[in-house]
Amino acid sequence: EIIGPSARHRVATPDEYKKALADKLVEEALEFQKEPSPEELADVLEVVSAIVKAYGWPMPQVDQIRMDKADKRGKFDNRVILETPRKGYCLGCNRELVGGSCPRDCPAGVALEEV
Repeated sequence: EIIGPSARHRVATPDEYKKALADKLVEEALEFQKEPSPEELADVLEVVSAIVKAYGWPMPQVDQIRMDKADKRGKFDNRVILETPRKGYCLGCNRELVGGSCPRDCPAGVALEEV
């Protein structure tokens, strides 16, 4: 294990663990962004795997959702970059606005009424 005998540690609560994993996912993604490599990507995937397990989601179900969304909203195969969403759609997640706001409270926090 990476935790040595002199390191202070404790067992997190389930909610605390999920929050820590979300934070770790961002950290690992930023490391991959800074220095793309198979090793850094493996770290991202390791955290994703731990998140799936922590929430008790079956990986085949998560993968099916990914494929369904890709079929409905598109894939990254053609290197297309969305620069401006359609009028009435969120810039962060491209979902239709409800009452002028993103229905998901998108982390990007950007909702465009007009483009």
